[in-house]
Amino acid sequence: MDSIGTLDTAYAGSGVDLSFGTPSVARSEAFREADRALNSDAMTEQTRVGRLNERAANYRRAAGRARSRGFFDAIGTGLKGAASFLNRG
Repeated sequence: MDSIGTLDTAYAGSGVDLSFGTPSVARSEAFREADRALNSDAMTEQTRVGRLNERAANYRRAAGRARSRGFFDAIGTGLKGAASFLNRG
């Protein structure tokens, strides 16, 4: 909007009618360019969010596996200790 306001002010200051011709084309191009930039930014953000969600899911899976391994390692250590205790008599 600032860009369009600047263009309109420049054209009006030079005595040009803003309703047709070059000012109208410039305004249309500015709106098109802004729309393209906003769409591009939205797509970039969606891609970034998708990657971050995938990374979060991978971390959750890794945490679950680590928790399971820790639980089974603790059981194994306990069983080894119990077996060692029973072997001593």
